[in-house]
Amino acid sequence: DNEGSYRARNGESLVASFDEYTAPIKGITGPDGHLYMLDWHNLIMLHGGQIQNPLRDKSHGRIYRITHKDGKANKSLDLSKADSATLVDTFNNKNLFWRMMAQQKIVQQKRIDAIPLLIEVAKSKEIVDLDSNPAVIHTLWSLHGLGQLDGSNTEALKVAQEALKHRSAAVRKNAVRVLPHTAENTKLLTAMLNDTDANTLRHVLLTLSIMPPSAETGQVLYKTIKAKVEDKKPLQPAFNLAFVRHGGSLVDQFIADLPKR
Repeated sequence: DNEGSYRARNGESLVASFDEYTAPIKGITGPDGHLYMLDWHNLIMLHGGQIQNPLRDKSHGRIYRITHKDGKANKSLDLSKADSATLVDTFNNKNLFWRMMAQQKIVQQKRIDAIPLLIEVAKSKEIVDLDSNPAVIHTLWSLHGLGQLDGSNTEALKVAQEALKHRSAAVRKNAVRVLPHTAENTKLLTAMLNDTDANTLRHVLLTLSIMPPSAETGQVLYKTIKAKVEDKKPLQPAFNLAFVRHGGSLVDQFIADLPKR
């Protein structure tokens, strides 16, 4: 929301049952794009002393595939023998399942040959869907997972830093999170403290709290951002952490200005 947090809305039950054994514990998007629900299928939904209860079923469970009446299954992919170019291209798939599978293979299999392709995709300034660009986000995390954003690959680091200016708040937020902890990036994140997206600002503040200290950042936080977050409760803990990191002697003044208890 516009205060740097999330708002939950009760959309009523997706699944309801009169079966007293029904115990849904997880839902995930499957390879076909439909929802898969894991049902613990147990009459006893307690831990501790109830573990020996004879009514506890330790052998059975259910997996439900939930579809929309007008929904169409996504095309299933076979990435078992996919080359790096195919995996990077899979970042454009609409199904998160396949995008995450491709990212996992690139990182876990150390697909170093994918790095030039990843850098090229990460340069995209487009907004694809829902004010985001999933392909850019996945490439940033893939470069991070391959150890290319630690400063050893200047070209990869540059595209991650450029992503801080992306039109999509979702891309900016993820670019903030993959940056290495350097004085240069402290300066770049300080320049982002005027970001209009509150959730992105929260991640900027949290990341600044583990960046190398900067007196200049402390001044900006105290003189500009302090007033900006006063009426935004979700941002206040993140601000406090960042300010303690960079505020120096200003922290004492900040504490003195706090309301008396």
